[in-house]
Amino acid sequence: MAIDKIGFRAPVPSVTETAKAKERRLGQSEGGDRIELSKEAKSMFAAKQAKQTDEIQEKVRNGFYFSPKVTEKVVDGLIRDLKTPR
Repeated sequence: MAIDKIGFRAPVPSVTETAKAKERRLGQSEGGDRIELSKEAKSMFAAKQAKQTDEIQEKVRNGFYFSPKVTEKVVDGLIRDLKTPR
């Protein structure tokens, strides 16, 4: 039984990757792309960081981090990290 070709078939690309293709795949470019944040975005980020810092400081003052439950979670995390090969 013969199967006839239908339409155009593009050639299979080379197995080796060109430098430009690799740069595109890795998200790099020759032009040196940049990202700029607006003053509003920077202000919002700073406000969020300040809020999180305040919340953490409040938890420290209230003794939240000195409870047995939190200590157990910290120790479990340390043990897990120490067992993970690097």
